[in-house]
Amino acid sequence: MKSTKKAMAVCKNCGNAFEGNFCNNCGQSLTVGRINFKTLIHDVQLGLFAFDKGILYTLKQLAFRPGIAIREYIEGKRIRHFKPFSLLVILATIMGLLKFYFLPDTTADAKININGLSFSPHYFTAVYEWLNSHSAIMALVVIPFYALGSYLVFRKKGFNYSEHLVFNAYVSGLLLMLDIVTFPLVYFFNEKQGSNIINYGIAIGAFLLTVWSYIQFFSDIKLISILKKMVFVYLIYFAEIIVFGIIIASAIAIFS
Repeated sequence: MKSTKKAMAVCKNCGNAFEGNFCNNCGQSLTVGRINFKTLIHDVQLGLFAFDKGILYTLKQLAFRPGIAIREYIEGKRIRHFKPFSLLVILATIMGLLKFYFLPDTTADAKININGLSFSPHYFTAVYEWLNSHSAIMALVVIPFYALGSYLVFRKKGFNYSEHLVFNAYVSGLLLMLDIVTFPLVYFFNEKQGSNIINYGIAIGAFLLTVWSYIQFFSDIKLISILKKMVFVYLIYFAEIIVFGIIIASAIAIFS
C-alpha cells in the first residue's frame, strides 16, 4: 500500500522543514521562484502602498552586509525584506526633500560666456531643476542602465536581468542611505571652506560601498577580477547614457 504522506518542503527563507503552502516558522510561501519582470511589477505595486517594519530590517542588512543580503533575497529569503524599488523610491524622496528644503538652488544664476556674451542657459537650468526635484523618478530611471551593464559583464554567473535590476536597486538604496546620513555635513559645509573635501569623501565612500557590495554578492570572484569587471560595467553605463541622451536631444529638436 502506497503512503499518502506528503514530502516535507524546506523553506528558502529560514530552512525550516514543513508541510503545506506556507512555512509554519516564518510564514514565507512555499512557491518562491526566480525573480522576473512579473514578480518585479507585483513587488512595485504592492510595496508602494504597503509599508511595514521590514524597511528597518532591510536598511540594517544593507548597512552591514549588503552583497550577502541582496544575494539571499534573490535566492529566496524575502519574507522579512522590504521590496527593492519601494525602498529606493522612499530613500530618493527623502533625499530630494532634504535637498529641496535645505540646500539653495543656485542654477538660476548660472551664466555661460561665449565670445564675451553672457547669457543664462534656461534650457539646461530647467532640465537640472527638474532632475533635482524628481530624484525619486531619476533613481528608478537609471537602474535599468546599471543593470544592463552588470548583466552583460557578469552574465556567466547565471543571474537574469531582473535579478540584476534587484541587485542594482538595493545598491542604489545603500548609496542613498549614505547620502542621507552624511547630509548634515553637506548642509553645514555648504559653500564653505572644506565643502569639496566632504563631497570627495562621500564620493569615495559611495565607491567603496559599491565595491563592497559587488565583492559580497560575487563572493566566488577574486577582488582584482571584480574591479576590472566593474570598470566595464561603468563604461557600458556611460555609453548607454550618452546614446540615450542623444536620442532624447534629437527627439526634442525634431518635435520642438
